[in-house]
Amino acid sequence: MHGTVSGAGRHGAAAVHVVSRDPVLASSIAAGLDALGWSDVRPHPCSTIARELVVGSSHLVLVTDEDGHLPDASLNVLGRGRTGVGVLGSRLAARTLLAAARRGAWVVDGDLPLLHQLRALDRHLSGRSPRGVDAHAVALLHALVLDLERVESLTRREREVLARLVEGMPAAEIARSLVLSLTTVRSHIRAILTKLGTTSQLAAVATLLRVGSGSAAPDLPQN
Repeated sequence: MHGTVSGAGRHGAAAVHVVSRDPVLASSIAAGLDALGWSDVRPHPCSTIARELVVGSSHLVLVTDEDGHLPDASLNVLGRGRTGVGVLGSRLAARTLLAAARRGAWVVDGDLPLLHQLRALDRHLSGRSPRGVDAHAVALLHALVLDLERVESLTRREREVLARLVEGMPAAEIARSLVLSLTTVRSHIRAILTKLGTTSQLAAVATLLRVGSGSAAPDLPQN
């Protein structure tokens, strides 16, 4: 237990269980919630969710790994209609976050600074966010997944060209950088715009930033 006071958490008797495959991350989140006044926060650095967490009435915070996956059986927890469940993950875990949101879980943007993540968790855990399926969150995450799929459809060379567009390089400089002809670079740019469903290089750059952790990426809904 991470709290200085045994028993009830700040907003009720239910404990807060933080489940992650990364023990350091689970402990960091638990310590942060403890600092915000939650007195019964328990990190679980394991890959399998214990039965008592599945059927219990305590809060669950499920953390995605670097590949965007949840701890084993996490979606089964959500599929049971379990309340008080939240998922924390980066935008690269958009598919997992979308699946969780559709099952009524609340989501927290793991690309935010840690303090912002903790404040968002605190809002959700204390009941200051709507319960049930959040249609707005689902819509935003669905759009993010579509952007991610478009970016993933790019070839390796197209991604190299797009990365240089993000850096602000003009086509001629990209050609010199990649040792390609200007005609070839322009052909790659046209292919990128087509695959990303846009007509401007600026919009293509914005799409890439939306699926990453760049400053132009929109915050996931925090309610």
